[in-house]
Amino acid sequence: MEDLYGEVNWQFRSYGQNATQPSDNWVTATEVTEAKGSVPLIGTVYVHKQILTWDYNGSDYRNVSQELDYKLPGPAAAYKGTTTDDIDRDATSFTAELSAEYAFDPPGGERRKEATIITKGDNNGNHEVLSKSAPASTE
Repeated sequence: MEDLYGEVNWQFRSYGQNATQPSDNWVTATEVTEAKGSVPLIGTVYVHKQILTWDYNGSDYRNVSQELDYKLPGPAAAYKGTTTDDIDRDATSFTAELSAEYAFDPPGGERRKEATIITKGDNNGNHEVLSKSAPASTE
């Protein structure tokens, strides 16, 4: 296995915000989860961010959506496209998965890796990060 940038130190961060919709007792939740990669001597190379939004009222949820945001401050870094954008719904909760492919394109050949964030939300506004991985190496 070959490192994309050498030794990569990945950092993960998640934060949220809720807004009440007083007209119908629904609350809108927005949770942002990001996977941030940094390399010694280079600094941050990738930021893969899932912005998840849904309405909830304690007994139901609705209007679930997610959005990808990314930054590529690293040298020769490239975004190659979204590979998974999926929301699985059940009666009281949902699971959202968002993946994208990133690349490092030095002279001599491009190297690619997929970053993924999987989160769960529910009808009470709870949010949990189930899994996250960031591009660090290629096979």
